[in-house]
Amino acid sequence: NPPTLSGLSVSSGPTTGGTVVTLQGSNFQTNAYCSFDGVKVNVAFAGGIPTCTTPALSARTASLFVVNDNTWPSANTLSFQFYVQVTLSSYLPVRASVNVASSVTVTGSNFLNAGAGRLMCQFGTYTPSSATYLSSTSVACITPLVSTVGTQNIYVANNGQDFSAALGGFKFVDLPRLTSLSVSMGPTTGGTVVSVTGSNFQSGIICRFGSTTVSMSVGGSTSGTCTSPALSSGAVVFDLSNNGVDFSDQTLSYTFYTQATLASYLPVRTPISTASLVTITGSNFINSPLLSCKFGSFASSSATYQSATSVVCTTPVSSIVGALDIRVAINNQDFSAALTGFRLVDLPRIITLIPPLGVTTGGTSVTVVGSNFKSGMSCRFDGSSVAVTFVNSTVGHCTSPSHAAGSIAVDLSNNGADWSDQTLPYQYYTQATITNVAPNRTPTSAATTITVYGTGFISSSFLACRFGSTFVSSGSYTSPTQLTCVTPVTSTVGAYPVSVANNRGDWGAAFNNFRIINPPVFSSAAPLVGVTTGGTVVSVTGSNFGTPTYCAWDYSSTYSSLLTITSPTTGTCIVPAHPPAALSNITLTSNFIDFSAATTNFIFYTQITLSTLAPSMVFLNNPPVPIAVTGTNFLNTPSLRCWVGNSSNPTSVSHVSSTQVTCTSPSPSNAAFPIPLPTPLSIYISNDGQFPSSVMLAPKLYMIRPANISTITPNLAPTTGSSMINLYGADIASSVCIFGGIRRTPVVSIDANTHSCRTPPFPTAEMSNLTLTNDNVSFSQQIPFLFYTPPTLISASPTHVMITGGTLVTLTGTNFINSTRLVASIFHVNLNNATIVPAYFVSSTQVYYYSPQVGTYGPTLTSLSLNALDYTPTLSGFFIFPPVLASISPPYGPITGGTLVYLTGSNFENAWCAFHSDAGTIIGNNNVYNTPDTNVKTELSSGKRYCVVPPSPSSVFSSPANMSLTNDQGQSFSSSVSFAYYALPNITHTDPPHAGITDAITITINGHNFLDLPTLSCMVGNISVGVTYVSSTQLEFVSPVVSLFGVYPIRVSLNGQDYSTPYNSFRLIDPPVLTALSVVSGPLTGGTTIVLTGSKLFPSWCMFNSSTGDVMIQQAVVSSSGSYLCTSPNNFTSPETIALSLSNDLYSYSASFEFILYQPPTITSISPNRVLISAEMPVTVYGTDFLNFTTITMDVGNVTVTPTLLFVSSTELVFKSPMVSVIDYYPVRLYLNGQDYTP
Repeated sequence: NPPTLSGLSVSSGPTTGGTVVTLQGSNFQTNAYCSFDGVKVNVAFAGGIPTCTTPALSARTASLFVVNDNTWPSANTLSFQFYVQVTLSSYLPVRASVNVASSVTVTGSNFLNAGAGRLMCQFGTYTPSSATYLSSTSVACITPLVSTVGTQNIYVANNGQDFSAALGGFKFVDLPRLTSLSVSMGPTTGGTVVSVTGSNFQSGIICRFGSTTVSMSVGGSTSGTCTSPALSSGAVVFDLSNNGVDFSDQTLSYTFYTQATLASYLPVRTPISTASLVTITGSNFINSPLLSCKFGSFASSSATYQSATSVVCTTPVSSIVGALDIRVAINNQDFSAALTGFRLVDLPRIITLIPPLGVTTGGTSVTVVGSNFKSGMSCRFDGSSVAVTFVNSTVGHCTSPSHAAGSIAVDLSNNGADWSDQTLPYQYYTQATITNVAPNRTPTSAATTITVYGTGFISSSFLACRFGSTFVSSGSYTSPTQLTCVTPVTSTVGAYPVSVANNRGDWGAAFNNFRIINPPVFSSAAPLVGVTTGGTVVSVTGSNFGTPTYCAWDYSSTYSSLLTITSPTTGTCIVPAHPPAALSNITLTSNFIDFSAATTNFIFYTQITLSTLAPSMVFLNNPPVPIAVTGTNFLNTPSLRCWVGNSSNPTSVSHVSSTQVTCTSPSPSNAAFPIPLPTPLSIYISNDGQFPSSVMLAPKLYMIRPANISTITPNLAPTTGSSMINLYGADIASSVCIFGGIRRTPVVSIDANTHSCRTPPFPTAEMSNLTLTNDNVSFSQQIPFLFYTPPTLISASPTHVMITGGTLVTLTGTNFINSTRLVASIFHVNLNNATIVPAYFVSSTQVYYYSPQVGTYGPTLTSLSLNALDYTPTLSGFFIFPPVLASISPPYGPITGGTLVYLTGSNFENAWCAFHSDAGTIIGNNNVYNTPDTNVKTELSSGKRYCVVPPSPSSVFSSPANMSLTNDQGQSFSSSVSFAYYALPNITHTDPPHAGITDAITITINGHNFLDLPTLSCMVGNISVGVTYVSSTQLEFVSPVVSLFGVYPIRVSLNGQDYSTPYNSFRLIDPPVLTALSVVSGPLTGGTTIVLTGSKLFPSWCMFNSSTGDVMIQQAVVSSSGSYLCTSPNNFTSPETIALSLSNDLYSYSASFEFILYQPPTITSISPNRVLISAEMPVTVYGTDFLNFTTITMDVGNVTVTPTLLFVSSTELVFKSPMVSVIDYYPVRLYLNGQDYTP
């Protein structure tokens, strides 16, 4: 066989030869050779791959073929181009950036437009890449992504294989990095010198403004300068490049703007010695941070942007007058054309204003002092100019115009245009007003400082007060609403209107309620002592008592009171509260500033406190005895007094010391002190003869008889003490209880007939005794008394009892004793009252009581007392209503229990459900009302009350049980209702086992234990469907219409709540959609594989229906590739067209497609049966049952001849033989349907 040459790995090479060409084709023998225009080159095999190496030939397109055995050449030849090898001469740019794919133009000779993958460039040892052909003398190469700097050679190949000689010196460098620009804007005319900072700057680096490049003057690897080109206005991107191709990956913005032009300025001159503001108008101003102005040769200064036509500049400070040019720069570098004529000039100077303030209504005469004053000059008050009355070169007068309140600037001008560079502040204020003067009276003989109240006062050296129309004094500023002035000294009494001026010139309205008067005269006062809490009445004598006149202590208004005038020379004052003072003074004043010349000493003392009396008890009918009284703060004064009992007549008292005095007891008859006794008499003592010591603190003097006790209640108490024991007898008041002979507590008298004392803590529980004494000499008879260990409560059962009462409640605890006063207290929290009921002793750890009847429910606190007085800490409980059970739902449930039975009725609080069998026994735990499973619960979502049914004791369906409620732990029950147990139903299978999602067909459920109950229900998945009872083993429902197919578990409930175990074999299937068949015909013998096209195809059945009604059903299968397949049946006896459709549930079907069953064709002979391999020849096929189908196909070997196949008749076909390369027998097969072939 000759070799077949179909292609070459490379179709060109240099004339120098040596190109390795891989041959593509077949039948290459080991002795084959390649012929390049007759030049033979042996075929070499490397790893089984045939190659030829080109010889050296002149530039041409040579013919290439391969020869086997020096005899058999390949049927075809291919072209191979010999070209002159590429030579390289230069490249541009000469460097590229690392990590950037850059374009490099390489110049040389002999470049060919060989196409992508052939014309290639290589940099050093990096992987070659395709080049772009530009001309025979230039190509464009893309640099590789080199990560390190360095020098690399460049190579070029026309065939992607044979590269040229190297062209060296190409550099890979870092990209320049850009950090900052000295200026980021400039005029459109260009020429702005821009300083650039960054890194990796190379010689030849260029700057790019937008798309315009300019060279950089390099100052080193990190700095340089560029001059901006002329460009139109707007922002452009600024970046750098070391090679003119690869630009920095950082960029900055540079803005070109139209140069500013200047038109005018205002003012046209400013003082030489101050930095003044000048507004410049023009055009093209920009709000730039570098906006600046330049005056003459002075350094530029920042300007303030106002608008595109206006900026504000600050003039330089100079010592020389003269003219200056003005220029403006947007970038503080490129200044505009100059505007001439601006001048710096000298100005008048202002030193002081007298006064420097005035009223807002104007009219204040102001004296101006300064220098350089000229006749005709002007004053300017905050822009309002007024004429100056010229006096000389340093003094002038001007009158203030009206102005709103506030501080303003005043300056001067000799010509009305150039104003002084100094200004002085001038304060406008609203005219001051007076609301009050304190004091509003002062004596004639004293220069008194008074306080003036009002509004609009200003802290000024010109602040002044005027009294009447004559006297003026300086004011002392305190606040905007307060100042002080000194009154004049005059011999004339009377009214003196007061007015105020903040500037000593503009006087406000006068305050008319001020007078100068003669001062009061003090002569004497009594008593000269008083308690520190105040209240002592002091009598005063003197003269000139005016209205008002005050008594003052310590010359202070804090310690003063108004003098109540009783005659022209007498009056009384109430002593104020005052700290203790051994030596104070008292005087008179009318204004608390000017006081009378004469004073007298006064003592303030701390109120007397009494501590003890000795003796403190006096028996009736005894003669008077001295009573020694101890305490504090007793003074040896003439006004020291003592009161005993209710006597309104004080008696003199003997002063012993500051802590002791002696009083005398009364001598009353027995009739003066009726029973009961003792009678307490209070002792009162006063230093000033007016205010006795406090009654609450006064000790008592008792008039007594001996105590006598008959009975006590209770006669027992806990050892902890503090129990209140009621005492019954005579003369018990003021006695002392003695327990066990040694422990004492005082008797407390509640009223004349009621006395008690508290038990002391007692060391042990024991039988003791109680006796009384009121004089520590005589004692009453002894009464037995029991001290016991305090009991404790641990629990109560039950804790909840019905309001109807009568529930037996057992209390457990410790230290219980069998006392006749044993009681329980049940405190109703809501009613806020307690019910005391008898308790019954069982043992030292247990007692019980019967709950009382109450009116309503609510929480309770229960405690126990052994003496009906001292109670234990409480236990919590609850009064509840008896439960009422009206009905339950559902009234039946499975024997496995767990049914939630919802209750209707009332009073379910703390209730438990009890399920009783027919025999009356409780089902489940006999203590069911103490288990959490059966207590009444509340459903959070609905608020309904329910119980959980316990399991039935029988494993089979039982007769009805009874259910009731209890909330007192089974002591009583509500009326009962019936509850029936049943066996839980179960499902065995459904008929049919599945349905279409839209079928809505009747499904039969088969199983056991079905009951015909009104609550019979069914769930298909999560869908509730209506269900029909058929028998105890069968139910029916209609399949739901759903949107999703899949397994839908079926559950059945007899009570609408407790469902059977899910039956998980029921499916809702989406009806299949059949859109096409891979083959529409097949032989009667069957077995044709039909690939189904459509959707929702699994699980499906293929339904083959004949015209006579015969049906063949088969399950569709899934191939390994995921296709759905059916196989044509073989049970039809004669050719015919049948219908093929799909069903997922054998109830609903897809659209049907026709399928033709045909008699299998046979081939009986072929003529001719031998043909040449290299020629197409007509061949006739003879046989039977040929059909003219569009799917008819014929193969000769593995070569289809269908395009040349011609149907002649049912017994004859014609085709053209294919051209092949191998001589052999070739089987001929016929397919009528493209799949099933003949033998």
